Amino acid sequence: AKMLWTSSAGIVRRRRRSKIMEKSQIPPLASRDAKKNKAAGAVAVTLPQRRAKAVLRQMNILAKKVKSAKTDKLHSAYDGEDLMSFLFSSDYMDTLFILTKAATKLLASQPMLAEVSDLPCTVFGDIHGQLRDLLLLLAVFRPPEGEGEHTLVFNGDFVDRGSHQLEVVGILFALKIAMPERVWLVRGNHEDRNMNE
Repeated sequence: AKMLWTSSAGIVRRRRRSKIMEKSQIPPLASRDAKKNKAAGAVAVTLPQRRAKAVLRQMNILAKKVKSAKTDKLHSAYDGEDLMSFLFSSDYMDTLFILTKAATKLLASQPMLAEVSDLPCTVFGDIHGQLRDLLLLLAVFRPPEGEGEHTLVFNGDFVDRGSHQLEVVGILFALKIAMPERVWLVRGNHEDRNMNE
């Protein structure tokens, strides 16, 4: 049903079909959702968290497929299907924008020096846009969701050289958003603007 917001004599009203209701009578969407979540005992999940979890589900499917392959192949020979659409949906530009914006805010809110004392901890380094390598590493070293507190540290150089740099960065941002206190992204020299000009 279409909604129409009108203003008369300083009162904002919402008209639904022929019925007029004052704005103060209509609970905002956020409070309605919070009431539903509270009633259901659920924790409110943001859009970036939902998108991140969807990306990670797709990544797990792809990682299992890569891990179960009978023969190994060079990264340059790895194309798979339309990876952007498979990982990030057909609206992959929107998904990447949402993940980037959320990850930027999240990274800015955390300390610059990542101090990881939680064990077990796995450190990955120098992925350089190699999606297949990232998928294999995560398939082998990343525990399934909800199994213990396993910390992942990505030690820079996420991009440059590989042919799947957007996919790699998108997956790393999705991991960070889904598990903000268990995934740490440490910038390397290839994430510097001067290096990539």
